[in-house]
Amino acid sequence: SRNDAVWYLFAKAPPRQGPLRDALSRPVARMFVQRSRNEGKSFSFLRGEWEVCLPIDTSVEVTIEGKGARVGSWQTTLGLKGEIGAQQRFEQLIMSLCDDAPSALKTVIEGTYQLLPRCGTAAGSLHKRVGSGTSSDMYFFLNSGLCTLPTEDAFVFSSSKHRTSYGEHRPIELQIDPRFSINIPPLEEGQEDQDVVRKVKGTIPGHWKRIEKAKAEAVVAEAPSNLSAPASRLNVLLSADGWQKCPEVLNVSVSMRKGDDLVQSCQNALSYVANVEEREKTWIGVNAQKGGKAFDALAFVTARLKVPAQTHQWTPLDTTESLYNKDDGDYVVCSKCSPPKPSIRWTVVTNGNKKQYLPQEDGREAAAYERAVKTRPCPFDIQLKVSSSEVDSENVIVDLRIGLNAVALAQSALGLFPRESYARKNILHSPSGSAIESDCIFEWRVQPHVEHISKSTGNFPKLILSSNRKDKEAAQPPNFNKYPLRPEQL
Repeated sequence: SRNDAVWYLFAKAPPRQGPLRDALSRPVARMFVQRSRNEGKSFSFLRGEWEVCLPIDTSVEVTIEGKGARVGSWQTTLGLKGEIGAQQRFEQLIMSLCDDAPSALKTVIEGTYQLLPRCGTAAGSLHKRVGSGTSSDMYFFLNSGLCTLPTEDAFVFSSSKHRTSYGEHRPIELQIDPRFSINIPPLEEGQEDQDVVRKVKGTIPGHWKRIEKAKAEAVVAEAPSNLSAPASRLNVLLSADGWQKCPEVLNVSVSMRKGDDLVQSCQNALSYVANVEEREKTWIGVNAQKGGKAFDALAFVTARLKVPAQTHQWTPLDTTESLYNKDDGDYVVCSKCSPPKPSIRWTVVTNGNKKQYLPQEDGREAAAYERAVKTRPCPFDIQLKVSSSEVDSENVIVDLRIGLNAVALAQSALGLFPRESYARKNILHSPSGSAIESDCIFEWRVQPHVEHISKSTGNFPKLILSSNRKDKEAAQPPNFNKYPLRPEQL
């Protein structure tokens, strides 16, 4: 089954473009994990049949028959005019391979494909195989390369339809000639509608050959992984520069190969900020919003980490160094954590004899505000460090530490309230007017991520949209004699 778990083995491709780079962009070997248990052995992700991919492309003939109603092409939905905008396409396509094609490939590809123009892929070209006899999902769509010309984009058959990132592999069962298009010319006046059958050339990328005695074995790293977390609640001081001191929530040390992409990226970044002697002691900051590759490389570690339980509860910030300003009766808001918003300037717009006043943000202040928002402290401070391993010369130790910037979160929340707003004055000052007796409390906690609502700690009731149609009407408000409210407004 194509829905089984698969191991893929890749070789490092050369930087220069050519046939070798194209061949090594695909996996050189793969293993389908064996589901069944045999010979009294328990299930293992390392047990299965290995296959090696030979760089041999095989050509087969594909018959594509259009069925069903004709619908507008993707160019038509864009509103294009002329000959290209009048093109059409079929709602369904029937795929079949020639007699010389491998029987396993026929089972995977042949069938009826339904057009799904609103489900992603380039040019709204996604087709999904339908029918009761299909054992696994198979898609037919235009595979647009990230660094290729439009003339090189081709329709493919694949079990994966998601958008791939740069360097990510998509398993392709069969690729159609790039000159093929699913669009057809429209029917001429008086012409009868009929099915269109086309024969095109298809290419099977690579030839998979089974290896009898190949197997995968787990290797235990000699350098053990370490995990440390605070044993008690964290005491975070709320001060003017508190955002620069993030308490550490997690610290992880793992062993990785020197040739891994993450290690290479860290070493390249260290070459710009530290000399050779200080590189193993220097930490590198990771942007939480743009560090997707770093997190993917450490997913095998971070996926098994749990947030410390003591951070799940609300913890008050230490307000020993009060940020209350007695002169203006307000708290001091850090401009780094909560940049001041631009002021409003009123512009007079003249239209004939009429004058209209329009509010506009101050241009210079708005530009400074946008820059400050992009550079304000992140809620989580993530850093990496690479050091040599004393046990294994081929590996290095990668340290990951995560800190929580609770002060920046508190300052950002406080800055959301405008200074002259009733809400801010109400939470900052008690009825007596004393700042010490204020009800303003700064607390923080870490909320664990919940993938599915059924696994959450709270049971939410079913949402019901209520109506006041059957409620008793209220009395008309005073001084609404000339324009009384309608019954549905009472």
